Amino acid sequence: MKIYDLFRLCVSNLWKRKLRSVLTVLGVMIGTTSIVVMISIGVGLENIQEEQISSYMDITTIQVYRTWGDENAAKLDEESLGIIKKIDHVKAATPYFSYYFDVGDYSNYRMTSGRYTYSGSVYVVDLSMMADLGYELADGRWPTAKDENVIMFNENGPYNFIDSTKETWSSGAYDSQGNKKPLPVDPLRKRISMQVQYNQFDETGNLKTYSGDIRQHKLTSPGIIKGDSSKDYGQAIAYIDYKFFANLKEEYYKVNGLKMTNNDKMFDQVYVKVDDIENVADVEAQIKELGFDTWSAEQMRGQMSDMMQTVQLVLGALGAVSMLVAAIGIANTMVMSIYERTREIGVMKVIGCRLGDIRAMFLTEAACIGMIGGICGLILSHSLSIVVNIVMSSMMGSTGDISQIPLWLDLLGFGFSILVGIISGISPANRAVKISALSAIRQE
Repeated sequence: MKIYDLFRLCVSNLWKRKLRSVLTVLGVMIGTTSIVVMISIGVGLENIQEEQISSYMDITTIQVYRTWGDENAAKLDEESLGIIKKIDHVKAATPYFSYYFDVGDYSNYRMTSGRYTYSGSVYVVDLSMMADLGYELADGRWPTAKDENVIMFNENGPYNFIDSTKETWSSGAYDSQGNKKPLPVDPLRKRISMQVQYNQFDETGNLKTYSGDIRQHKLTSPGIIKGDSSKDYGQAIAYIDYKFFANLKEEYYKVNGLKMTNNDKMFDQVYVKVDDIENVADVEAQIKELGFDTWSAEQMRGQMSDMMQTVQLVLGALGAVSMLVAAIGIANTMVMSIYERTREIGVMKVIGCRLGDIRAMFLTEAACIGMIGGICGLILSHSLSIVVNIVMSSMMGSTGDISQIPLWLDLLGFGFSILVGIISGISPANRAVKISALSAIRQE
């Protein structure tokens, strides 16, 4: 029997029993809708959680730490940084730690611009890696190899410059009325300098006077970096190149008569940017093999993902109950069809129709019921998903869709409905094949 003839008979037989076919299709439609909508809620919740994590941390960044208090531990230094950069899927790697500059006598470093003194956090990084780390420019340009003594600020960083001539210091980007204040120092146009501090005190607690000269470094600030709450929690900060800061640190130790050890030359931590979230776990495992401690959002994301997969499984199982009822309905419809068409089956056998064709005819009818029910179920699922998202958005003010139906879920629902139809039709089809031709012809 040709495929065309098979489908023609299928459509004809289903059309002859319209009411029964419609009711059976309705059961498959409800079953498909239950599964798709239930799983879509689990998918939506997982995506919303991932978006929330991404909003306050970079999920493709790995933080690498050195082990403290163990002389035999792996050294987090320039050599280790080079090894980490060569790991597959590593997009960028930079030393990354914060330091606080103050206007008081206890600060190791002081940054000034005219009468203004910087009082705030400074992040020590490899500025040549900032673009690869995902930072964006708000103004200006990224530094080049020709730039020396480079420092860059995020958009609110310059507001940490305080007018040291005033008795009352005030900083921040906004005034008491909530209006944004003009920049106290424009780093792209104003001269900024930095110098180390002499922090040695006598027995009475008074600061000693340094007899030598302390060099004043003129800083280069080529651009302004956009603030990014996922990386620096929205702080008003400055970024200084780690190689320049290493020279400053050596100068500070020399001015204060301190001896620099190997530990002082190592990095506290390194930030590693991975090219794709799917590769974070593998890169993190390779870094751990080098002997370093790590932390990444992948650890939190993995735990949440496992939990949400369990939720999806439970929701899918609840929806599958409706599909089980639909499967029973398909089997019942096919059995009734066999009883009504027993004589037809006998005639087909007598005229030489192959048993495989008879079996295929009933399986095709069952599959068509599943297919039509699946298509209708997907249409209903998308409609209900839209309604659910509108209702939840109005009730909870949610910014994300709580029900999300990706393409793979559409394919899963459609394929599953056809599969259920075929499985439900196997037993009735085999029953049709076993009917005796002579007994079938005699039946009225």
